[in-house]
Amino acid sequence: MMTITSDCTSVRIKIHHSPSPFWWLGSTPKTKEKEWRRIANLMFPDREKDSQKRYYARNRERVIAGVKRYYEEHKIARLLYILEWQKRNPERFKSYLQKTQYAKYGLMPEEALIILTNPCAICGTTKMRRVIDHNHRTNKVRGALCDRCNGFVGWIEKYRHLLDDVFRYLSERSNT
Repeated sequence: MMTITSDCTSVRIKIHHSPSPFWWLGSTPKTKEKEWRRIANLMFPDREKDSQKRYYARNRERVIAGVKRYYEEHKIARLLYILEWQKRNPERFKSYLQKTQYAKYGLMPEEALIILTNPCAICGTTKMRRVIDHNHRTNKVRGALCDRCNGFVGWIEKYRHLLDDVFRYLSERSNT
């Protein structure tokens, strides 16, 4: 501490010395490990990336399943966050919206949230994940379907020419 005195006043100034770069050597083992990792990552920046790549290569299916599970569990929360973010950043949101999956259907997130909270338009279930069903030629939204019905509608659209054959097959073999 240093004291400076002038006419009728006394001012004290604390001089702060920067701590030793090895201050952590006297600390807990956990702190030491963190600091050693931090220093190693500064010295060898690719080491951590390599470690992450090796982990992903060994656990690819597990990582992908975890990411999918997270996104399914938080779908509505993510949509609500987008709505909140839209209110805070209206200009940035417009440019962001052009890149989202809902923009290709001409939907705003509020509309997508309303559609996705409805039950499946075919079977009426609310237990399965619902997706936005749309016409692939016009991109117009038809409603919300569960995964099962969406797959079925997609198959019918793709193989419409086989429907008569399918019905004939089923009616011929209905007694077996």
